[in-house]
Amino acid sequence: MNKLKENIFAIGVGGACLGLLVLGYVLIFMPLTTLGQKQAELDTKLKDLKALNDSKKTLFVPTPDYAKELARKQEADEAALKEGEQFYADRTKPFQLFFDDAATPSDSATFVSRYQTEIDKLVTAYREKFKIAAAAGQNPDDLVPKVSKMDLAVADETKMAAAMKEFWIIQDVLNACMELDLGGLQSVDFPGRSAVEKNPHPYYATIIAEIQIDLSFSKKENLLTKILESKRVPFVIDSIVMRKKPEDVAKYQGLELVKVFKQGENPKAKPFEELVPEPNVSVTIRLLGFDWKGIPAPKEEEKKESEDKKDGKKDGKKQPK
Repeated sequence: MNKLKENIFAIGVGGACLGLLVLGYVLIFMPLTTLGQKQAELDTKLKDLKALNDSKKTLFVPTPDYAKELARKQEADEAALKEGEQFYADRTKPFQLFFDDAATPSDSATFVSRYQTEIDKLVTAYREKFKIAAAAGQNPDDLVPKVSKMDLAVADETKMAAAMKEFWIIQDVLNACMELDLGGLQSVDFPGRSAVEKNPHPYYATIIAEIQIDLSFSKKENLLTKILESKRVPFVIDSIVMRKKPEDVAKYQGLELVKVFKQGENPKAKPFEELVPEPNVSVTIRLLGFDWKGIPAPKEEEKKESEDKKDGKKDGKKQPK
């Protein structure tokens, strides 16, 4: 009987101790653990706050007003981007049209025939203006200017569009030379015609044209100005190389450096170019025809990601504010 009482007492004492341990865990250990976690979080926040208040590390504190300002700037940037895109689209539209300003080409046979005919007309008009004719027994194809034509044996819409852009460049160059009375045009070539870009730009492409012309140095600027004034082709001057041919310079070596006129009216008898002759320079001009493609529309995944960022979402779940 005494042993039974002793066992009951021991069990009671053990149960009481266990209860105290559980109570201590619940009332002391768990709160201390939670408090320690909160303290670590608070320390992290205090560290971040200290960095934000450090003017060397944070130039602007991300306040609600600052966030609004960022949103306003983003809207302004998007509006400016849209305006710039529209400018390029409007400026390059004439360059992307076909004969008679049609938006699409005619059938390939008609297009190829007219392409050949119109270039021949331009070259013939240039040669007639500057009296460039074949000598006896000379092949007319050897006459200048030599204008490179695209091979359109197989002419799909993409190739016809490229050929059309080259034609607009040829037309502007020859018309500029005729308007400025520059009869020394040697050739118009397209050295990048068959090249394949490894990393083409997503927004635009360029049509490379190379012009070789002999002209007075003082008229070079006039030609460049006339070319850049084109309403059809958005030209970009890529490079200019000039050299003097020995045969051109030799013709002027024995001329008088100073001409004395006996009468005051004599200087008006001839054009300035004849009274003060100037050796020609051979100029190679590399031009780029700027062909705007436009900014491609964002893919569905990118569009959704952008919208999620605006809504404050991440991984498809809205983040707490």
